[in-house]
Amino acid sequence: MAGIYRFRVLLIGCLVVSYHIALLMFLKNPREIVEGKKDKDVEQIIFAVPPPVTKNGLVKRQQENLTRELNAVKPQSLWDEQLEKTLRVFHRDIDEIGWFVDSQLEKLKRSSSSEEFDETIKRFREQKRSAVADVESLWAQSTSFKKNASRILTERALQRIKALQNPPSCDRFLYCVLPPSGFGSVLHHVVECLLAAHGLGRVARIGNAGSRYIPNYKTQYDHVFLPLSESCDGPVNFGDAETWSPSSLKSNSKVIRFTHNDVYAFPGPSAPPSIPADLVTEAEKLYEEADVWWTGCYVRYAVRMRNDILEQVTSSMSRVDFSQPIVGLHIRRTDKLAAEASFHSLKEYMFHAEAWFDVQSMMKNDNAKTQRPMFIASDDLGVAQEARNTYPEYRVFEGTSISTRNEAGLIGILTDILILSRCDYVVCTFSSNVCRVVHELMVTERPDAFRRFHSLDDVYYFSAGRYVRAERDHKGGANELEMKVGDLIGLKGNHWDGYSLGKNSRTGQVGLFPSYKASVVLNTLNTKT
Repeated sequence: MAGIYRFRVLLIGCLVVSYHIALLMFLKNPREIVEGKKDKDVEQIIFAVPPPVTKNGLVKRQQENLTRELNAVKPQSLWDEQLEKTLRVFHRDIDEIGWFVDSQLEKLKRSSSSEEFDETIKRFREQKRSAVADVESLWAQSTSFKKNASRILTERALQRIKALQNPPSCDRFLYCVLPPSGFGSVLHHVVECLLAAHGLGRVARIGNAGSRYIPNYKTQYDHVFLPLSESCDGPVNFGDAETWSPSSLKSNSKVIRFTHNDVYAFPGPSAPPSIPADLVTEAEKLYEEADVWWTGCYVRYAVRMRNDILEQVTSSMSRVDFSQPIVGLHIRRTDKLAAEASFHSLKEYMFHAEAWFDVQSMMKNDNAKTQRPMFIASDDLGVAQEARNTYPEYRVFEGTSISTRNEAGLIGILTDILILSRCDYVVCTFSSNVCRVVHELMVTERPDAFRRFHSLDDVYYFSAGRYVRAERDHKGGANELEMKVGDLIGLKGNHWDGYSLGKNSRTGQVGLFPSYKASVVLNTLNTKT
């Protein structure tokens, strides 16, 4: 039996070494290249963006200046589109082999009393983090360019959303009835409504429905946030609204009524994961998750604050030190555990926080023992103090969100969301709407946000879920999917052990498949957005 264990450990070691060899063949020393390359070493490229696919001439005119600016962006000379795609795949494969090997080692450890496994697991994790550090160092060379290009592309998207919400003629509306839920769920429904409205060439309006955080939502939304529309905010008779359905796509009714439940029955063609066809090429150059970026732009539009609220939130955010790398934890407890999520200990969150900080130290060759900054947002008021007691090497900043059902609770959770979205790395649970909102906002600020997040439970999803397409054949074993290249798989979750759960649309089979053998499918839109 010991011989089998040693063989498995040797095999694992060979796999890890092969990754390092591949990386070294790809680039002799990525960390030295980053240190030796300066921002001034750039070359001109054309970052071409076609005009928006829309019948609204106002949208097109408002984008012309931004388009010219984007065309003049200068990236660092070592940045290359194909290199970017290769690094994304390489980083994904390192993660997936890491989850697989780590889970196998933990299983072997439970069946053996040998202390050798503790050391083997420790060394494997160090080796994996070193490989991640190499890839991160190579990626860092294009950070400045990508942030600049992302800012321009995001601004263009926000201008487009504003124009679609303020057309010359206010004659067709989508009336959004909000769910009686927490702020994250309500905010996502506002985004669903905006996307659905713009897919039909309509203006989104929200009604005076109540929610858990905002009993009189319309009144308090207007007090905290800027209106969704400035020019089309007048009185409208919503009593004769048509109900949202597939026939709504061709309806000429003045008002269509849109509820949260309607989304599940018929998400509509513009529901995530989707992105306008005229933006997809440029967005995919910058973002691993181009559809999440597009959704994040709508989230940013929906949470534009009035000046007095913005000052209040900015003041609260200033107490967090962003001058050095900081990790954010969103730990959802209380009512979420009753039916929607499982309990995760602070130790589970800290495993990923420590791994990220270790990678940063490797990149800088810095082993100095300084306090690591960490921000914790939780509805469990005891978690922050638990972190201070258990992890004294961390400087803990505590969130302000509270479990109240009033405007103070709304502003508190909004503040926490914005702080988390500014953190350099976030650990949370994608079963929480708040966690997904944070991710969506972060993508609009950081093109590499997909590497700066870890969910302890679900993969990222919006209301309609996500699909992946098989990139490699898979024969499948017990409880596994049989896949052929091109198969469309409905993604049901990642088990973080090298396998994901999905349903093969071709065969109808539900089962596990190696996560690295499939990639996310985007829905490109040739619509009024």
